[in-house]
Amino acid sequence: MHGKTRLIRYITGFAVLVLAACASSALQAAPPAALAAAKTTAEELKQVRVITVGSPSDAGLLIGVARGYFEQEGMNLKFDRISGGAETVSLLATNQVQVAGAALSAGFFNAVNRGIGVKVVADKGQSRNGWHGTQWVIRKDLWDSGELRGLKDLKGKRMGINAPNTGAITDLMFRDLLQAAGLKEDDIKVVVLPYPDQLQALNNKAVDFVLMIEPGKSIAVERGLAVLWEDSPEKGKNRQVAVLMFSPQFLASEDSKRFGVAYLRGVREFNDAIAKNKNKSEIIQILTAASTVKNPKTFETRTGLYYVDPDGQIDWESVQAGIEVGRRKGWVKQDVDLSRVRDDSVLKHALDKLGKY
Repeated sequence: MHGKTRLIRYITGFAVLVLAACASSALQAAPPAALAAAKTTAEELKQVRVITVGSPSDAGLLIGVARGYFEQEGMNLKFDRISGGAETVSLLATNQVQVAGAALSAGFFNAVNRGIGVKVVADKGQSRNGWHGTQWVIRKDLWDSGELRGLKDLKGKRMGINAPNTGAITDLMFRDLLQAAGLKEDDIKVVVLPYPDQLQALNNKAVDFVLMIEPGKSIAVERGLAVLWEDSPEKGKNRQVAVLMFSPQFLASEDSKRFGVAYLRGVREFNDAIAKNKNKSEIIQILTAASTVKNPKTFETRTGLYYVDPDGQIDWESVQAGIEVGRRKGWVKQDVDLSRVRDDSVLKHALDKLGKY
C-alpha cells in the first residue's frame, strides 16, 4: 500500500506543478517567491510517521494524502500497520511515531495517569446513526442450520474477540451482548482472536461468532464463512471506537496544527462521498487503492463503515462510559481526568481555518 500511496502523492504533486506552469504562462511571469514555493520537493517535506490498524476509518488520512492536502501543509506521511495496544502508546511516547489512529483502552488510560504525555486530538471513528464498522458475525453453517440465530442461542458458544479485558470498545460491546442475553461472562467461552487470525478461525470452525472489523468482515461474508448478525444489540448505540493520537513532541510543534487542517479536509470529503454521494466514485477509487479494503461495495453505504465526525469531534460521553467499565472491572487502576487525555488545540486551529462543516 505504501508504494501506491506514494505514487498517488507524486502524481498529484506533478499535476499541481503542471497546472501552476500553465497558469504562470497565462498570467505572464510569476514572482520568484511563488516559483520557489511551487518547486517544493518530497525531500523538503516534513516526514510524519503514522500507524493505524488499517480499517476504513483511515479514510481521512488516505484521502488527505491522495488529494495532496498533507503536501500542501508541508508534510509527507509514512504509514505502518499495527495491531494496537501497549505498543502504540510506547511508540508515541518515545516519538518513534508521531501520529496513531487507535482505539482507546485501559492501558492507554493507565499510561495517561503515569504522565505519559500522549494526547487524543480528534475523532477517527464512531458507531452511530447507521454507521457500524464493528459488527458481530455468526458462522454461516450455524446460521443456516438454525443452531445460532440470536441471543437465546448464545449460551455455551465460543466467541472470538480481538483483545478482551482491555477496556476497549469491544469490551463494551461484549458487556452489552451479555446484558441483552441475560448471561454471565462464564456462560460464553471467550477466544482471544487478533483481527488477522479471525478468518482462519471461522474457516476452521474454531469459533462460533466473532466481533469483526473491515476488511475481514466483508471477506468472511463473501467467502461464505459468516453472516452479519443484523439485529445484534450494538445497533443503535453510539460508541467512540477510534481516535487520533499525537506524540508529545509532535503536538508541541506547529506541524500538528497543519496536520489537523489536512486531516479534516480528508474527513470532510469522506463524509461528502458516503453521506451525500458527492464525488463518490472518485473517493471510493482512492480508498480501495490505498486502504486494506479492496471491495468497492464496502464503501457504497454507511452500514459497514465508521462515522468520522467532519469537525473531528469526539463522543466524550462514550469515552467516559468506557473508563467507568474499566474502573469497575479493575482494568483502569484509578480515576481518569479527561483534561489529561485530550488536547483541543489542533481542532480549534483547523476549525478556525476551515470553519464548521
